[in-house]
Amino acid sequence: MTLFGKLNTLLRAGARESVEHITDANAIRIYRQEVADAENLLLRRRSCLAGLIATRRDLEIEIHSAQQRICNREGQVARIPVDQRSEQLLLLAARDISATQTHLALLEQRRATLVERIESEELTLRKLVAEIREHRREVTVLGAQLSAVRSSGGGSCGNTVAAHIASLRET
Repeated sequence: MTLFGKLNTLLRAGARESVEHITDANAIRIYRQEVADAENLLLRRRSCLAGLIATRRDLEIEIHSAQQRICNREGQVARIPVDQRSEQLLLLAARDISATQTHLALLEQRRATLVERIESEELTLRKLVAEIREHRREVTVLGAQLSAVRSSGGGSCGNTVAAHIASLRET
């Protein structure tokens, strides 16, 4: 290895060690910010879930409307006196009902898929909320431990706090 290569390696090692020192010294602050970032992402996911629920409601309204259209069309045909029912009129009504039933089947399929997605997202959000709540508690405990260490003048427990935070991140 050339002299410049070794010098480059030395500079990179110094930069890495400096970053590690800063990161270790501010581990709890970083951890708090990561929890805050996770909470912001959770809020965005909740907003997306609200959009999915609104879409489901719109689909349910459209499904109800299609069902009403079929009932109305069947009622219209039933109200026409038998002697006035032409084959062409019955064929038009049958086509309209058939098209509406096809559309209704697609709407119900979309709704079922959406319901599954909403249920899955709700379960995921519940898990995330519980996990974030646990991390929030852990930050509080670690902050209290660090305050106790600082007030007692000891410095050796700072490494265990940082190690504990690293362990939590890996988990």
